[in-house]
Parts: sequence; C-alpha cells; structure tokens
Amino acid sequence: MNETHIIGKWRFGWWSSSKFGMTAVFLGIVLTATTVVATEETAPPAYVTTYFKTYCYQCHGESTQKGDRRFDEIAGKLMLQDDAVLLLKDAVDAINRGDMPPVGKNVSQAPAEQTRRVVQWLTGFLQQRVDLG
Repeated sequence: MNETHIIGKWRFGWWSSSKFGMTAVFLGIVLTATTVVATEETAPPAYVTTYFKTYCYQCHGESTQKGDRRFDEIAGKLMLQDDAVLLLKDAVDAINRGDMPPVGKNVSQAPAEQTRRVVQWLTGFLQQRVDLG
C-alpha cells in the first residue's frame, strides 16, 4: 500500500503526503494559537468594559450616539479594527481634556483613580497598536 505516484517532477506517496499533512497540521496549530494569543492580549480587562458601560454608554450606546460615537459595539471587536482604535484614541483624548464624561449633564462621574487606571490601560493598548502597525 506504499505506492508512489510520479506526476511531472512531483512525487506523491505515503511519506510525502504525510509530511505535507503534518506540516499543514502544524501550521494550523501555530496559526490558531497565534490568533488566540492575540485575542487574549488585546481583550480589554473587565474594569475597562465596566467603565465604558457605566460612564459612556448612556450617551454613546445603542439608543444614543452623541457625536457619532458608539462604544457599545466596539467592546467585542475593540482591539481588532482600525476604526475602533481611532474611536478609542478620541475617547482617551476627550477624557484627558476633561470633556468626558461631561459635568452637570445628569451623567455619573467616575472616580479619578478609576479614570486614571482606564486611561492608563487604553494608552498602553494604543501604543502597542502604533508599535505593531
């Protein structure tokens, strides 16, 4: 059953087929592992998503998108799309300027330490994207 078939200069047989098969399996495993690692490395921690849900979705969520900003949709694809990254950069800039969340508009204000922590994580993430991109 160890037949070898020669087509042109290509040789097909059990050994070469299994070598090809093993290479394909290995590459599949490596690519899958790389994808999983990239997803885990870029997924926002719970405190970041909680921050956005608590302080941003009221004005930038499913029912309202002030300033054409919608943060509820980017949580799952947050780190993978360039437009989501630009949106996050705008958010960090607005938070750093003190524009968001707006004061006196029936919007809860986040504690300063919580905001600092979220901005620190987002800034680090954005820096990684710039370094990788």
